[in-house]
Amino acid sequence: MVEAVIVYTSDSTHWTANFLSDSVNHCFLCVIDRGRWVVYDLCRTGLKLYTVDSLPSGVYYQRVILKKKWVFPIFPTCVGLVKQAIGLKNPFILTPLQLLKEVENGRRRKKAEKNRRRKGG
Repeated sequence: MVEAVIVYTSDSTHWTANFLSDSVNHCFLCVIDRGRWVVYDLCRTGLKLYTVDSLPSGVYYQRVILKKKWVFPIFPTCVGLVKQAIGLKNPFILTPLQLLKEVENGRRRKKAEKNRRRKGG
C-alpha cells in the first residue's frame, strides 16, 4: 500500500469555480516516494506531474491509502483522478467538496464498524 494525501484548494481561475464551493473547488493527489511528494494534478491544461519536498501550507488535506500505484484518469477531472486512485466507485461524487465529505464519512463508518467489533456486536 502507498501513502498519499488528497489536497483540497480553492482555484478560482477555472470556469467551473462559479458552480462549486468557494472554499473547496479543486483537488489533487500527493504520493510519497523516496522522501519526496510526487504531485498528480489534473487541471484544465492537462495532467501535471512534479515533485515537492513538503506539502503545501494553508490548504486542507486528507491522508489516504492508494489502491493503485499508477493511475490513468478514466473520467478526466481532478475528482475522477483521485477517486480512481483511492478506489472510490461512487458515481455521484463529482465535486471536490463531495469527495472531501465522502472520504470523511467513509472514515467515520470504518471507525464505527471497528468499535462495534470490539464490543462484540
